[in-house]
Amino acid sequence: MESNIAKELNGKFKPIVLIKTDKAPENAIGPKSNKGGCIMAFIARVIADRKTAVFTKETCPCNGGKVGLGFGPGFEDEISLENHFCFLSTGLEGAPNKEQYQTFLNYLPEPTKEMFTHGERVFADYETAKEHITNTQTNL
Repeated sequence: MESNIAKELNGKFKPIVLIKTDKAPENAIGPKSNKGGCIMAFIARVIADRKTAVFTKETCPCNGGKVGLGFGPGFEDEISLENHFCFLSTGLEGAPNKEQYQTFLNYLPEPTKEMFTHGERVFADYETAKEHITNTQTNL
């Protein structure tokens, strides 16, 4: 299938598609249990190796992945939620409570700390991340 959007963006990799379904495809990769980690390793294999990945609410290993895939909040408390608004946007740079976010960062191992310091930049800023995540949670 040829995508006009993909053609216009002229990206290094072909786009991927997210499909919500009740039946997992055969031979799909994905986390086997909810034991921590990040979905991005699986997403990277989807992009680079053109593999099919499956995530469920029960097996999605990270809170940000749960939010991004529409599985709900995944956060234990308000501070965890606020920290993920920062992480999914511009990290420490855009954190409204820099001291709180820095305290959170101090407990992370390297290179996780580096990644969380700069943010994933999925959203342009803290407020956009907060709006998206809040709406995702209330519309489940």
